Amino acid sequence: MRTPRALRFDRLPAVVLLGALLVSSWGCASQKTAPAAPPQEAAPPERVHARSPLTADEAILRERLRTHVTELAQTIGERNPQRPWELAAAADYVALQFEEQGFAVERMGYEVDGAAVQNLAVTLPGTHRGDEVVIVGAHYDSAPGSKGENGNATGVAALLELARMFRGATNARTLRLVAFAVCSPPYAGSEHMGSLRYAEELRRGSQQVVGMISLDGIGVLTPDAPTGQGVAQVRLGATGGEGADRLREILEQELDADPLAVQLIAVDAAAPTDHWAFAKVGIPAVWVTGLGAERAIDYDAMARLVMRVRFGLGEILGEVPTNDGMLTPDLGLGD
Repeated sequence: MRTPRALRFDRLPAVVLLGALLVSSWGCASQKTAPAAPPQEAAPPERVHARSPLTADEAILRERLRTHVTELAQTIGERNPQRPWELAAAADYVALQFEEQGFAVERMGYEVDGAAVQNLAVTLPGTHRGDEVVIVGAHYDSAPGSKGENGNATGVAALLELARMFRGATNARTLRLVAFAVCSPPYAGSEHMGSLRYAEELRRGSQQVVGMISLDGIGVLTPDAPTGQGVAQVRLGATGGEGADRLREILEQELDADPLAVQLIAVDAAAPTDHWAFAKVGIPAVWVTGLGAERAIDYDAMARLVMRVRFGLGEILGEVPTNDGMLTPDLGLGD
């Protein structure tokens, strides 16, 4: 069975939330100055990580992710308020995938430049800490002139498969998965953003949202530099604050292992992304992304990334382990 980490969210009082879980332990500097290392003629070459084969679950996940990305980016194509039929088709595809997994879909409609758009959400209730909500989100639109394969069919594909993998799981906290209608330019940073509309609605409500994780552009992970061949980079951005730092710390612990390499980046507070929208209303938010390029999707690396996000998310939710894979009781991937 997967060994749970020492940190146990379910044993902490709700009032502390995620922010108070941040533990900073700076090791005391040595009182004595360490002797200088002898000079070296040349630095050793940077290690190149070799990829191990995917596990059986990861291989199944890879093909499911590929199917979703292909449907959104190739079959439907460009999808935004200037192409309302395609945007509606993308919304219908996401909703159908959720419904086929047995979830009730909450649709939140509004209008953008005369086009009817919808945020789509499903909720997996928690147990004894069910009043504490963790949100994972991804936008399903694309920028004008782009099919949005990496940005952001990949994030939506991950969202759909996280729903599948958590189906039937027992979590202390409530998990809500949300597909946002509009985020891409020219609407980024505007009142039309689906994530901003959703976050503002949460602020007006009474729910206790302890954190948000945005998945965007996670399919292009492998850098071009020869020394990085075989390494999948994951850039974790946070909008600041102890709660966001703690979310990022847990994800980093899960993700930063061969053949993935985590790179932490500072995110401009004005960056008009989905996680920015939540931070704008005071909700701790983290952004998991790749290199941001529209290049060929690395589905092997993407499957590894999504599986590890799944494990990190399980820790954040206070999931009760049910089997070796810590997935749903039937592993959740083979059906």
